[in-house]
Amino acid sequence: MHHHARRALALTMVLGLALGAGACSTTATSTTPATTSAAPTTPAIAAPASAIELVGKVKTAAAAAKSATAKATGMNNGKAVSMDMSGTVDGKNATLNMTQDGATVNTRTVDGVVYLKADKAFWDSQGQSAAAAIVGDKWAKLPAAQSEAFSGTSISSVLTQMLDSMTEDKLAATVESAELDGKKVFVVTHVKGKDEAQMFVAADGTWLPVKVTGKASENAVLTLTEWNSVAAVTAPAADQVLDLSKM
Repeated sequence: MHHHARRALALTMVLGLALGAGACSTTATSTTPATTSAAPTTPAIAAPASAIELVGKVKTAAAAAKSATAKATGMNNGKAVSMDMSGTVDGKNATLNMTQDGATVNTRTVDGVVYLKADKAFWDSQGQSAAAAIVGDKWAKLPAAQSEAFSGTSISSVLTQMLDSMTEDKLAATVESAELDGKKVFVVTHVKGKDEAQMFVAADGTWLPVKVTGKASENAVLTLTEWNSVAAVTAPAADQVLDLSKM
């Protein structure tokens, strides 16, 4: 299951590394007037003077954030993957739901304990077919060692790896302004163009990333929402839990 946890992050890490490997912002093009996305009395937020300045603002904002929801879709080794992580950005109180190659796994992390629920296809993919019959539709409470293996699975770890790879030598000087879902955003684009990767950052003064796209050929998309507003995750009801450490 440790390896599966790493695979669960594979898509978002690929998105981040693809952008950081040679990211740059494109030359600013025609942009939507600020008045279309802000009230008349709200001052427009100016685009950062450079892409590296924008990355710095995103790093600061992401580091200060408490919670968020990250949803990713795309292809991994030619197979469709979807993933949804939600909760504290450090992963200490969070949910992870993933579907890959017809297998579905859900986890809840509460107080350092990981609870896992999966379908038969998942257990089969892990070489644990017998576990499907034992666990059934209950939540498997993982032993401490296995719970610890999930500790690196977090929104923070994904963003940190992505942003740290976006160094000045890999960024162009200009930041593009655009609209995404009716809201103004600042955009950093891969040096090879938007079909390689882009990062969209809220232009509302929060400096939080709202979307990352990877290679168009892989349909890789990561969206980030519910910043600092995700409700706390609770452990499953006791009668719905099977403690694997006692087996």
